[in-house]
Amino acid sequence: MIQPTIVRRARSKLIAGSAKLAHTQATYASEEMRIVFADDDMVLELAFAAGCPHTVTHNVKDFHGSEQLGVTASTPRDFLNLIRVRT
Repeated sequence: MIQPTIVRRARSKLIAGSAKLAHTQATYASEEMRIVFADDDMVLELAFAAGCPHTVTHNVKDFHGSEQLGVTASTPRDFLNLIRVRT
């Protein structure tokens, strides 16, 4: 069994590594991007502004209509299957 300390360290390294790659992204509220929950609006808006073709979420139903903006909402399992097929 993996020790909780090892998991916490790995998680911290992943977050720190991701933060090094991150950059500030300007967003602009648009009526076309309004979806079910305000928090999801921000996620969709950032994905759209950054040119991301996918967003990974357990709440795919909350992103209904995101395809109109060129962003496909996928569950983690579906996304992993998608990238496995491509590699």
